[in-house]
Amino acid sequence: MNTKTTATAIILGLAAVTSVAHSEILTPWDALGPQYVEANGTTRAAQDAPTRAEVRADLEAWRASGLAKAYASQQTPDVFSADYRSKLAVYEQLIGLNGSQASHPSLTRAQVNADLAAWRASGLAEAYAGKKVPDVFSADYREKVAHYQQLSRQYQRSAEQG
Repeated sequence: MNTKTTATAIILGLAAVTSVAHSEILTPWDALGPQYVEANGTTRAAQDAPTRAEVRADLEAWRASGLAKAYASQQTPDVFSADYRSKLAVYEQLIGLNGSQASHPSLTRAQVNADLAAWRASGLAEAYAGKKVPDVFSADYREKVAHYQQLSRQYQRSAEQG
């Protein structure tokens, strides 16, 4: 092998190692797959992504409700305060939630109990206990979310079967 071939082989080898290392970097949303999480907690597939007009309307509602100002500082607002909850209620009213879940099918008691059991068994209930906010970018949190989704699917199947 000449020097040029050796140098090329080394460069290609480093590029392959670098690309593998970068492919393992995950975000909390990777566990969800190609989906979007809506304000009411439901998910929809990426092909059903909101239109530009829907995104703009949502942003205007966010701003009009006062939530944009609440999140403007470096600190997360107190989501348990009456002020925050009133702003959230205004936002939900502006985007059409109005406290109802008419945009998606209602769940049976068994389905709700199955989801709650999955939430608790995955460790996410402990992560959100009290007023603390978990580090949603940590590997531990991502593992809990993935475990919750796996358990939720299993529990939902058993709830549907009886």
